Amino acid sequence: MNADISKVLAYEVKKELADRYFGFRKFIEQEKENLDSQVKHVSLTVELKICRDLVRIYIMLQDKDLIRTFFELTGLNEEVYFDSYAIQSPTIKKCVFKDVKTKGLTRTGRFKTLLLTCYDNLARHIDEYRETVSSMLVEHETIVEEINLFHRKTDITQIMGFLRTLDADNHPGNCLQHASTGLVLPGHLEEKMKVSPPEPIEHHFSNVQPIPALPLVKKNLKKLAEQAYKRSPLLPDEY
Repeated sequence: MNADISKVLAYEVKKELADRYFGFRKFIEQEKENLDSQVKHVSLTVELKICRDLVRIYIMLQDKDLIRTFFELTGLNEEVYFDSYAIQSPTIKKCVFKDVKTKGLTRTGRFKTLLLTCYDNLARHIDEYRETVSSMLVEHETIVEEINLFHRKTDITQIMGFLRTLDADNHPGNCLQHASTGLVLPGHLEEKMKVSPPEPIEHHFSNVQPIPALPLVKKNLKKLAEQAYKRSPLLPDEY
């Protein structure tokens, strides 16, 4: 009687281990899918806002020397969403400034105000982007650590041994017998059973550095706007 109880208990323990393994695996796969969805969402929303803000500023400044001054003023890398074609394309100009309303009593005033507004939006969107990316990197690290902790506490070989005994013989009495034989799994099979970590996500994001808050550069931005307006005295709704 005692032997039968031991066999049943051994079966239940191994079954619990297997259930825990597959439950955890399902949970992690869902976490990885959620993280992947977040990465795609950020690329299609927040990052797109930064790109739009910058393209607007590039179009307003127009000339390369003024754009270079803008880079020096903000500390941005010159490669951040810069495309000389976008500056010249009438279609892109109309697209990025669609529904944008300018405010001010004079034409030059409206031009300056719009450039400052674009810059303020850019600074806010960059902060939002960096904060979101930082949060996702932490989430990625958390998932990896959860997997590592699970592997340290879970015997994959024992789980696979249990599953093999079920295939070989459905009687729970054989579980203890198989376990006592010291079943060793092939290395590649045990490796395949491990829960894989999520793919690195760093390469999905642009390295956009924070820029000075508007009050810190407002004076210089106004001067930049004045120079740009003198060279191309058009308002966005006139492109």
